[in-house]
Amino acid sequence: MTSEDVSIIKAIKTPLGFFSLIVLVMQSVLGGLALTLSGTDRTFLLYANTGIFILLILLIAAISAFRPEALWGKRYIDLEESFAVGLGEELFNALDGSLDNLKETDREEAFRQLNGMITSTQHAHSRKSKKFAKILAESTIRRAKLKLEWQKTMGTIEKS
Repeated sequence: MTSEDVSIIKAIKTPLGFFSLIVLVMQSVLGGLALTLSGTDRTFLLYANTGIFILLILLIAAISAFRPEALWGKRYIDLEESFAVGLGEELFNALDGSLDNLKETDREEAFRQLNGMITSTQHAHSRKSKKFAKILAESTIRRAKLKLEWQKTMGTIEKS
């Protein structure tokens, strides 16, 4: 192996780069063979070259539709529902002390705004991350409503 070969291999850092290398190698091998042949053999190799290229494009399109993170070499981290619920409760606990001194309507509005920010985040790109954000927001709001109901039952705030 020459230093150029090593540098080409080191340049491949993602699956998409690997697919690109495969296409280049395949095109070179089949194109080189097509130059040495004639007639129907040459036509077959040209069709095979084109067909394999189209299949690779379709494969990459399918991967990008169903698992786009795989193309740039990132592992998908499964966002568990139980983690979203627990995180929502922790988020509520962290904010509750700061919001506790507000009037009931202002406090509810603050949690509604938080819910809106979490569920409409631009950082949730996949269905799973959007579902995670929704569960996180619902968990936080549910916890806030439970506390409000408990306070009403205990008589610490006026019933509306």
